[in-house]
Amino acid sequence: MLYSAAALSLCCLEVLVHTDVDLIPENMVWSWAELPVDPEPMEYVRDISNIEQTRALGKRWIEERRSLSIQVPSIIVPLTRIDFNILLNPLHDDYGNLQWQRGGRFVFDPRLFRDEPLV
Repeated sequence: MLYSAAALSLCCLEVLVHTDVDLIPENMVWSWAELPVDPEPMEYVRDISNIEQTRALGKRWIEERRSLSIQVPSIIVPLTRIDFNILLNPLHDDYGNLQWQRGGRFVFDPRLFRDEPLV
């Protein structure tokens, strides 16, 4: 499964929350692909305390190959109607037809990694 988001800013937050700062590469780039159809919304309430249930739902979706992409709510930025992740199914027939465009180099703002608060 390839994780992406509807906005580059949400991709940044996902990297920051899931990656140790020391492991973030200095040569990051961002890219994008136009999807042939809108992602189907995944109707479920994610229970962050039950990660196995979430994984099982994702695994079933991949194996069924019924859609190229799904839209899932962001846990990092909850309760909005515009911040959501887009999951892509690499087993779907249309996955190989995606045409990826390189957006450019990406560098995190160093203020995100300060140890001391701003005054």
